[in-house]
Amino acid sequence: TAWRLRPSRQAPPDSGPGPGVKVWRYRGLGRVRGLERLADFRQGLIDRFGPLPPPAENLMAEAELRILAERWQLQRIHVEGEYAVLTYRNPKRIQALADLKPDRVRVADGKTAYVPLDLDEKKPHGSAVPAVVRPLLRAGL
Repeated sequence: TAWRLRPSRQAPPDSGPGPGVKVWRYRGLGRVRGLERLADFRQGLIDRFGPLPPPAENLMAEAELRILAERWQLQRIHVEGEYAVLTYRNPKRIQALADLKPDRVRVADGKTAYVPLDLDEKKPHGSAVPAVVRPLLRAGL
């Protein structure tokens, strides 16, 4: 599974209210650029529609991952075997992350770094990646 770090234009099926509201809210989510704004956006959805269903929670997790990836200047995150692979644009930023978490981040070359996924955390389609990578990317914020 790879995460596009640019939001798509469609909400997933079964993610809440009717189609018009879903598209409007999902586009709004794509414009959120900060973690505080994301928290406000999430709370606004909860205030309006109640507890978020799992697909909407997944969207929130992916949006947080996108925001964090932008801060670290990551271009792509995908799974290769037992690793989350971070494709980066700025060698200084990835080295700073590796210095903060030397036991978790291994810089492989001029554009990729690897983060081991714990075997017991691996789930189908890379769903363990946000749980492992988000806390890592929160380091140093």
